[in-house]
Amino acid sequence: MRAHGVPNFPDLNPNGSVSLPSNINPEAPAFQAAQGTCASLRPSGAPPPPITLAQQRKFVANAHCMRKHVSNFPDPTFGPGGHGVGFNVAQGSLAYEAPAILRASRECSHVGSPLPLGELAQSAPPQG
Repeated sequence: MRAHGVPNFPDLNPNGSVSLPSNINPEAPAFQAAQGTCASLRPSGAPPPPITLAQQRKFVANAHCMRKHVSNFPDPTFGPGGHGVGFNVAQGSLAYEAPAILRASRECSHVGSPLPLGELAQSAPPQG
């Protein structure tokens, strides 16, 4: 995280979690980009930081934009305590790689926070 734009990111606690100090904004673009880049390095079993209410609103705003282009596009779902984002859709009811969804994703990339469309492939609510 420090090498990717969050210079004051703390070391892990002994239990493998991180307590963010108040001077680090988890909604800042640099934090979000670093979190995505470093996701594969997260310790095994360590959950990602919870998704804040403000971040949830941004995901919902993006879903509303998507729905303007794909009428059956669902709102995202969030795991307990804000851990995880996904979609509660029936298996195969919405193909995230469909041209209409990819086109809508490009059109809505500036609205809120872009959604993790790969979660549509799993078609399950997030686990937390």
